[in-house]
Amino acid sequence: MMIAWVAYALTALVATLVAGNNLSAVAGTLIGSRILSQKAGALLGSVGYVIGLWAQGERLRSAVSYTLPEVGYFSVLVLGISVVLFTAALWFRAPLSLTMALVASSVGVSLRVGYNLNVAFVFVVVLTWVLAPLTSALVAPFLYRAFVAKRVDYVWRTLRVYRILLVAVSFFTAYTLGANTLGLVASVAGYSLFTRSLVSVCAVFGSFLLSRGVVKRVGSEMYAMSLPVALVSLVASSSLVEVATQFSVPLSNTQTLTASVFGLGLSKGFRMIRPLPFLVIALTWALTPVVGVLLGYALA
Repeated sequence: MMIAWVAYALTALVATLVAGNNLSAVAGTLIGSRILSQKAGALLGSVGYVIGLWAQGERLRSAVSYTLPEVGYFSVLVLGISVVLFTAALWFRAPLSLTMALVASSVGVSLRVGYNLNVAFVFVVVLTWVLAPLTSALVAPFLYRAFVAKRVDYVWRTLRVYRILLVAVSFFTAYTLGANTLGLVASVAGYSLFTRSLVSVCAVFGSFLLSRGVVKRVGSEMYAMSLPVALVSLVASSSLVEVATQFSVPLSNTQTLTASVFGLGLSKGFRMIRPLPFLVIALTWALTPVVGVLLGYALA
């Protein structure tokens, strides 16, 4: 019983951190451009998180059953490792993929205890982690050229339409994060009415109380996103995450969003990005699965 309560406590902590940290990706541009206030942006993000979790979060249950034994201690271990890695990434100001940490540490635990790991599924997940960011980076510039820069340039002159579109896409981004990432978190702790409710409450809490210090990161510190760039990037990245959710594959919004903006930056000759933060992020993505597997294996 004690292990179960520890798992719930770690689940609450992870959900709170994820919701607060990822609000920068969901509503950073909306808040930075003053389309929405900080509170309104947090409300939009938290509502999207909760609806996504309850509507599609169950799809991530199979991802956990394929990679982690149904033992309370192992859930605590995986969640604990993820908290450590996530906190370390925050210290270095690099947006770590929580899904990578959860899945990789689960694989490490399963390898150590001899669990019947679904190797084919793990291969698909790893392949998705490679191909999805590449796809996002390639698709975003194409969307920008096809639908923003040429065909519907007159639409961007209508600020009201622009605002509505960006709010809608930001909400969809929050929805996909709730379905995929928060659905994965709830599934690790045992997907139930209680865990979904717990994750929902903590997502709202994190959105309002932990987001203020990080919400400017995406919009100002890493890359100066104009409104068209933000819109196209969110469309490309959240669409890929939604597709992954339909196939029960854990995929981080952080990966796809960062890759889409980087792709747009490359198409514009690096004028809109600072390369160093992206190199740090890429290194974080490469190291997280390795460290997660090693820690899961060593501590199981």
